[in-house]
Amino acid sequence: MQLSKGIMINRNQIFLYLFLYKFIIELIYYYVISVKYSYSGLTLNIDLSSFWISNLLLILIILFSPRQKNRGSTYLYIIFEIFLVIPTLSYYWLNSQNTTYVSYVAISSIVISLILRVNFSGLKIKDKTSHIILNSIFLFYVFSTVYLIVLRGGIDSRAFDFDTIYSLRVENNIDGLSSYLMNWTTKAFFPFFFTYYLYKKKYIMLLPIAFLQILMYLSFGNKAFLLSIGVLILFVVAVKGNYIRNIVISMCLLHVLAYLLDRFLMFDALRTAVSYRLVFIPAQIQFQYYDFFSLRDKLYFADGIIGKILLVDSPFSESIGFVIGKYFSYNGLGSNSNTGMLADAYANGGFIAMLVIATVFGLLLNIIDNSTKELPIYVVVGSLSYIMFVLNDTALLTTILTGGLGIVIILLILFNSAISNSTNKSLENNNG
Repeated sequence: MQLSKGIMINRNQIFLYLFLYKFIIELIYYYVISVKYSYSGLTLNIDLSSFWISNLLLILIILFSPRQKNRGSTYLYIIFEIFLVIPTLSYYWLNSQNTTYVSYVAISSIVISLILRVNFSGLKIKDKTSHIILNSIFLFYVFSTVYLIVLRGGIDSRAFDFDTIYSLRVENNIDGLSSYLMNWTTKAFFPFFFTYYLYKKKYIMLLPIAFLQILMYLSFGNKAFLLSIGVLILFVVAVKGNYIRNIVISMCLLHVLAYLLDRFLMFDALRTAVSYRLVFIPAQIQFQYYDFFSLRDKLYFADGIIGKILLVDSPFSESIGFVIGKYFSYNGLGSNSNTGMLADAYANGGFIAMLVIATVFGLLLNIIDNSTKELPIYVVVGSLSYIMFVLNDTALLTTILTGGLGIVIILLILFNSAISNSTNKSLENNNG
């Protein structure tokens, strides 16, 4: 069975709202980011010819963008455009960055769109115990979360103050299997089971699930854990209305609110978390990776599992995130500068690797579409909303294997199979 063409999102709306978003974040960069964070390299170095190139590339990307309302990939691709593509295009001309790299990003984005136009066979588990498996995984999620909180030492008062939270985060000594559990519980299990019980209308379960995520934030101090709750609710609600309008307007208002809070109440946490950390730092790091590896041999996945399997040795004594952080340090202090899936692909194999990763990502989204046909769109988008943010500063293969994406896909397939089996059983009973 193939997905029908279905109702399409109006392309003019996509143009209107994505260019509105681009305009707003560029204003924020001009008046706020370049003023507050010039010390970190986020300076204002406008190139007007690059401005027109950035707009042309966005037009091309939108012309190829998926628009089918009955496919979860359409909505996930819009998230990809808003948080990875558009900030890269904006930073490109505002900071006079490399045209070659943004061209690679645009081509890779179009490749993803083209892959989404082809329907592939979905995956389905015929086992009628899908519900039992899901309930067992939920118990595993709860016990794993409690275990991690206890292992970390419980709630830390520094998490209540955004000015002291970084001292809490640097003390994070979770590694090995526990570090994987931390990724899975916060990035995979939390968003999935929140939407799972929302679908089942067991609303009383939503509060303890959200509370577990809050406890993870209070124990580990990672603001993304806290932000993920709002992100999940935003995307679930947005899908049920005019999605692109709701998402873009919400994000624009969030940027404006961050500015107003900073300007009049001297509260800069929202500005730091959204405009700075979520939008422009990832864009800056992408160009740093390109600048670094355009002049050097590529990594060929030496830092990851593939490199370990193929016995590929890294030319560096530490992970590439720390190498990049130290090389481009503006304050003499290095940091772990992880990057998103496209810049990471370039670092590992140049433009060809970017095309390969774009193809793999497109195939994954396509498989998700064809493996979740029984599920409402909001379940698919809500379950994967946090993962889409993760891809802004994490490699795709890492996200699949250890970052939670592979687990979410399995959970969605199980849920889809459970619904399908229930539907078939009801039909059999009615026919009987």
